[in-house]
Amino acid sequence: MHFTRKAGRVSGPARPCRLHACSRQQRYSLTLGSAAVFMMLAAASIFSPALSKPAARLGLHGGLVAVELVGATGGYGAHFDVGFPVKSFGSVHYYPSVDFWMKSEDKGGYDLYRRMELAANLVDFRYFPPVPEQIVVKPYIGGGASGIVQMLSYERIYEDKTLNTEMHFGGDFFGGVDFAVTDALRLFVEIRGKSNGHVAFKMFGGLSLVFG
Repeated sequence: MHFTRKAGRVSGPARPCRLHACSRQQRYSLTLGSAAVFMMLAAASIFSPALSKPAARLGLHGGLVAVELVGATGGYGAHFDVGFPVKSFGSVHYYPSVDFWMKSEDKGGYDLYRRMELAANLVDFRYFPPVPEQIVVKPYIGGGASGIVQMLSYERIYEDKTLNTEMHFGGDFFGGVDFAVTDALRLFVEIRGKSNGHVAFKMFGGLSLVFG
């Protein structure tokens, strides 16, 4: 879906930003596969008779983003987490988040050339395998499906600013470690890969406040 915005109005189709690296079939396969696996894990935990009381978290994260054909830049976002512990199984967590990154580029003929991306990872789950209580660093893996809005903004002197927008849907996968500082504060480090219209890798650190 492509639009060009000039002087406050939207008109006509615009040329897309050519960031595509994976075929549509590959992106859909990854999306459906990862979403199905983690939704089954979530269902197993929710309906298990050994289910413990869930705990919720809310927090912020930020770090390095490496995007195909764009390069490296900084990114940041916010996340929510609600976990369902199951005895002898570990725990499955519903883990939605939003991420944003932006990078300005030096393009000949333009005074400002900027790429931006907003990702809504609303169907993500992460799994913590069972580890001994004395181990305070907890590893996890996860994945799911997300939607992305990619934006390309450019302008020249004495001309209107132009904004091209694309929307994509695809899959993501990630892994990391989680560390409890106190009962109410947790820190984590995570590496995440995406295939929503292009290939991107993110390395984030973050903190979460525990409540509930």
